[in-house]
Amino acid sequence: MKTERIYGMHALDAALTARRVCFRLYLLEGRRSSRLEVLRRRFEAMDVPVFEVSRQTLDRMSGGGIHQGVLAEVEAVSRGESVSLESCLAKASGTAVILVLDGIQDPRNLGACLRSASAFGVSCVVVPRHGAAPLNALAVKAASGGVEQVTALAVPNLARALREIQEAGFWLIGLDPHASRSIEQGSFTDRTALVLGGEAAGLKRLTREACQDLVRIPMRGDAESLNVSVAAGIALYVLTEQRNRPTVASGHGNRLK
Repeated sequence: MKTERIYGMHALDAALTARRVCFRLYLLEGRRSSRLEVLRRRFEAMDVPVFEVSRQTLDRMSGGGIHQGVLAEVEAVSRGESVSLESCLAKASGTAVILVLDGIQDPRNLGACLRSASAFGVSCVVVPRHGAAPLNALAVKAASGGVEQVTALAVPNLARALREIQEAGFWLIGLDPHASRSIEQGSFTDRTALVLGGEAAGLKRLTREACQDLVRIPMRGDAESLNVSVAAGIALYVLTEQRNRPTVASGHGNRLK
């Protein structure tokens, strides 16, 4: 069984809620709080060994991450090795949403996107296997439980994956700051794959060309761009709101490229 280290209150709470196998809990020596005590008791009730260690040790074990005085060694979450894109597409409902992330480099942004995906009921998150941020402890902490709740698939060839997603009946909508149409004009009524690019380069050329629609988030202030995880949250919110409008008609008839 593969193991991994996770840290932070939310990440450990989520691991316990998801019934992940836990092997050891490490607490910052001398730190006392009601929340830490509750967490300790939950681990001890599962017969998990608890160790109090120095801040230096926790800092080293977390790789310098903000651990909030708590870290655990737990069963590793499957990163898509045992789940195929084909099976995820086959299980997807008629109004399912897939989030495609094209080359995000910061694990914290990846984790924040997973958190938004969890909040808005995304079926799965698709990322390239190479040239993108790993789903490591930083990402798990930023996801605040999203890792346990949303399937994350690392695919060897993103262009091929996008073709498979389209062939499964999903409408590919890319976020592009240079798109002519606003996100409010996008059509998110049926199976939708929302495609976002990386922090610096945005959508890569082949990814942009694979999209059937391109939309932008209007900027009405002084900022020229948004953090990718913020953009993902906004786009998923707009998608959800549009689907909840009773006047929206389904189908692809008025969709534009």
